[in-house]
Amino acid sequence: MSLNNKNYAPIQTITIKATEDIPAFRFVNFAGALCGDGLKSLGATDNLCNDGDFCAVTTIGIVLVEASASISLGADVKSDVGGMAANASLGEYTNGHALDDGVAGDLIRVLLTT
Repeated sequence: MSLNNKNYAPIQTITIKATEDIPAFRFVNFAGALCGDGLKSLGATDNLCNDGDFCAVTTIGIVLVEASASISLGADVKSDVGGMAANASLGEYTNGHALDDGVAGDLIRVLLTT
């Protein structure tokens, strides 16, 4: 998970209270937990959030999200069960569009559509 040559552009960041431990670079839901598989996210965090702490969540802009599988540039991106970026299929909620190619464990830039 190298940050080398990865830039992102958070436009709007808000704080929410975490209802569980949330690793950095994951999609977060509206309740302050990891976003579920194929569900709408509030945005993404770039820092570890501990249960009960307030954490920053970028809701508009370009964020870094850890990929759970191979993702191609321009692909529609969803959240997987662990809040990681995965390829969205027809009928699943799209949380953004990939601005990088990546494989599992890579940080990719995602243009949020939430």
